[in-house]
Amino acid sequence: MAIMIPQFILYLKLGFEERYIIPWVFGYAYFIVIALSNWDGIKGIRSKLYCCCILGLLVIHFPIVISEGEYYTYRGDSVTAVFNTVLKESTADSKILAAYSPYVESDLTASFWMRYNGRDKVYVWDNEKKTCTDITGAGEGSTADINDMDFILFYNPKDRHYCYEPDIDLENYTRTEYGTLVICRKNK
Repeated sequence: MAIMIPQFILYLKLGFEERYIIPWVFGYAYFIVIALSNWDGIKGIRSKLYCCCILGLLVIHFPIVISEGEYYTYRGDSVTAVFNTVLKESTADSKILAAYSPYVESDLTASFWMRYNGRDKVYVWDNEKKTCTDITGAGEGSTADINDMDFILFYNPKDRHYCYEPDIDLENYTRTEYGTLVICRKNK
């Protein structure tokens, strides 16, 4: 219960999918194993049989764990490739738009990482208001025109988790997919 309840509270709004299900399953399995081993009605061979069944169910899910681990490695590689590519191709004066919303954590990650690496003109896209706003750093609260952006970063809509594409006219941009993410470079 000490493992399950915090996981349940933390991830209630997200559901128990992929990486969040692992702590839940282990917590549940350990809870059942401990509860059954302490119950007077189930002792001896029956207790061992139940424990083996629960452990067997966990073992069956290991291929899913491996698959999800590989997928999250792929996502991490995508993020690394996008950030390093933008850093390599941009200058300190380049305007970068993180359009990962509604996933604000991703916008903040891009903004802080770029700022840490000397790219201070980083904006976040608000799809409802159609605005580019600086949400971190010295220019916090300032806005810029979408047409002035040199790079636009967003999730690849083909990715299984993030089927969100910002409502931005990308006619003047060249789009390149990097796994789970996309970079759009302004045409010169």
